[in-house]
Amino acid sequence: MRIRLQTYPPLGDITIVNRNKIPFRIILDVPYRWRDEPWEAVLWHSTGGQDWHGTPLSQLDDITSPLSIHNSDPATTRLHFGADIYLHSKFQFTVKFRHGIQGTWVWAKEALGHEDGQLIELTMDHMSDSIKDVIPDLESSWKPTSLLSQAPRTRLWSIEHDIGAARNDKPSTQAIKIGTPWGSFVRWFAIVRQSAMWLGPRQGSSDFHLDKDAIVGSFIGPSGRHLVFLAVSGLNHVNSVLRSSGGNILSAQGQNDGLSNGKVVILISEGSSFEGCIASVMYHARRLIQPYFTESSELAIESPLDDNVSHLSMEKWYDSLGYCTWNSLGQHLSESKILTALKMLKDDGVPVSTLIIDDNWQSIDYQQQSSQPGWMKFEADERNFPGGLSQTTSKIRKLCPDIKDIMVWHTILGYWGGISPHGSLAQSYNTVELEQDDGSRITVISGEDVSRFYDDFYRFLVQSGVDGTKTDAQVMMDQWTSSSARRQLTDTYLSAWTVSSLRYMGLKTISCMSQFPHALFASQMPLNRSSMVVRNSDDYFPDIPASHTWHVWANAHNAIFTQYLNVVPDWDMFQTQHPFGGFHAAARCISGGPIYITDKPGHHNLKLINEITGKKPLGGSIILRPDVAGKSISAYATYQGKSALKVGSYHGKWGTGSPLLGIFNMVTEPLVELVPLSAFSGVVPGTSYIVRSHQSSRVTSPLSITDSDPLITISLDGHGYDILSAFPVTTFTGRHFQHLTIANMGVLGKMTGCAAIVSNSIRLLTNGNVLIETQLRVLGTLGLYISDLPSMNLLDDFMVMILEEPVPIETVSISNDNTRVVEIDTDAAWAAIPEGSRGWGSDLRVKIIFPS
Repeated sequence: MRIRLQTYPPLGDITIVNRNKIPFRIILDVPYRWRDEPWEAVLWHSTGGQDWHGTPLSQLDDITSPLSIHNSDPATTRLHFGADIYLHSKFQFTVKFRHGIQGTWVWAKEALGHEDGQLIELTMDHMSDSIKDVIPDLESSWKPTSLLSQAPRTRLWSIEHDIGAARNDKPSTQAIKIGTPWGSFVRWFAIVRQSAMWLGPRQGSSDFHLDKDAIVGSFIGPSGRHLVFLAVSGLNHVNSVLRSSGGNILSAQGQNDGLSNGKVVILISEGSSFEGCIASVMYHARRLIQPYFTESSELAIESPLDDNVSHLSMEKWYDSLGYCTWNSLGQHLSESKILTALKMLKDDGVPVSTLIIDDNWQSIDYQQQSSQPGWMKFEADERNFPGGLSQTTSKIRKLCPDIKDIMVWHTILGYWGGISPHGSLAQSYNTVELEQDDGSRITVISGEDVSRFYDDFYRFLVQSGVDGTKTDAQVMMDQWTSSSARRQLTDTYLSAWTVSSLRYMGLKTISCMSQFPHALFASQMPLNRSSMVVRNSDDYFPDIPASHTWHVWANAHNAIFTQYLNVVPDWDMFQTQHPFGGFHAAARCISGGPIYITDKPGHHNLKLINEITGKKPLGGSIILRPDVAGKSISAYATYQGKSALKVGSYHGKWGTGSPLLGIFNMVTEPLVELVPLSAFSGVVPGTSYIVRSHQSSRVTSPLSITDSDPLITISLDGHGYDILSAFPVTTFTGRHFQHLTIANMGVLGKMTGCAAIVSNSIRLLTNGNVLIETQLRVLGTLGLYISDLPSMNLLDDFMVMILEEPVPIETVSISNDNTRVVEIDTDAAWAAIPEGSRGWGSDLRVKIIFPS
């Protein structure tokens, strides 16, 4: 059996600290048969690049050991070691351990593959005065400007470089050296163009090499401070990216499609916080872009349809579970296949409210002599949809009344091959033939008719019973070889599509294959419209085993950038009855975006679906999206490392809401880790929290960041996952209990059950009773942590009410997992209320009263 080990601060990573005294901890899982035998551990370290020395570590008892949030492997016993260390310079470390006093020392790297860890004390707390302080060898041809940063404790600059105009319908391109960030650095992170249409993350240490063009680059300097670069696109038809030039030099590549000279613009922010630096450059980029894309007058156009069209409501369609036909029904799509699948979903009790009819519903010219076929007419393919699109949607709604929104797929140019020259669309609208960068040619609607085309198309869809669209292959506009086409048509298409989507569908749309520089800044950044759903990474590939962990990893890191766009990040569909079904489900839940499944008919994991959805009191179901988009909290950690991916999110009001932390094991081997409370985004120092595991149902005692940062031990199987939720506690000095601590944990059994909480109030009344009033979005098991619950009597001490009526006593119980948790079955309690007495409120209002 392999021994499992990790440290905090962690091996294989760099940790920046703002104090010189660091409590160092080791967790060591060893075979259970050796539980009573002696073990030794030594911290082996080098300070400031000097000779290495060993510091023996003391074994900790159960009281001083970090709390475990997961059940340990019964075949192992868990040991903790620790010591306080003092920083005076850069600190590099590893550990060794042995079994028995005379045993052979085992090194963490050689035996377990853990790379050395690093500690840097953040000693330089002042911001740099000059850009030369952060880029000593800045190329002199750049024009630097100091700017006012909108992010606290950061410094912001722009550097600009001239670039010539496009000539002979070809763009002007220019490669420009920038310099070496910090002069030298210890870690770097970048968001690159993984492909023409998708973003992806890259990380490294002191050797900087990019295999793809980047949008964002960040570097940790020797002092522990961050330096973030953002290549801005969309200004006067100039697009920019970042590149590596050898010798750790960062450079920029500019492309100008404009008819006049332009500027390559790079924004640079420096500060002690990575998040602050990212925010600084993104906020300023938004200010630069906004004047170029002020379509608010067009976007405010009223719909020409009557007031009875349900899809014009402002309800967030992506709050419901969606079903997509792509992986589930395949490419040979038909009305009968869709109806059969929906009937099976209904019979199996899968609570789908949104249907996405993906590729292959359209009338396509398969006789067209080109690499990709073109689109013929608006109406659906008559062979597979013989009654037309309207008949299909009518049958769907009759069969499945719970489906509120029906969406259809199309590319932004119509189809993969654009418009067929032989169809009715080419007869109704002016077209133009363009060359693509692979040498093929494509027919598209010409600029003067794009708005009319989209207006007609989306009117047709709405009249056919369609509520929204998935608009794919937007990158095709970036692949035209003609500068004039990109300059004249790209924004024309993006604007016409956005305006028509808002006018007819209330912006119920999914933007897909659209992560190319111009669209990121020109279409997805401006704040002149409501947020739209945008795919956040490459596709979900159920049949490629190696793709699953990378898919979640890429989405989590891409969100570091996309969280600042005016979008709702879409981490793509997944299948529930799949070995990685739970892994993907947890990722979608903490993403803050929509959740769609693409299960093959009859192949559903109903237990998993129940964990990601909830029933509303008045009927229907929803997913439970946290308020804040989930993102990786460790940008510089590498995909090849030994640490779990950690995705942070938040739900509720700032300071009183619930931080969430998704943890995902990227490798096949089990792991253990020590996670500090500060890893939960939004934790307020001095405020106490309990932390609950969705997987194990374990709840910690109250934890607080004061002089120290409490640690939690996590354990994950190979490719295991969990979502940890931190709940702020309220403490009273009551009549009977001196330190009564209470927390509302939302709906238990849901991956993001805290997101069911609409409001929460915990008060001590003048009569000495505690009153909890909470409002929930869904039915289920409401969980309340009460520290002194073991000293109370449920029957005598508790009053629980819904709609001011007492609930049946059998719906209130003490949790089998924790004697300090009371569980209220609001589903059963709601069912006991006569329908005529339930009122019309969409949320569930619960009151709990008990003595203090």
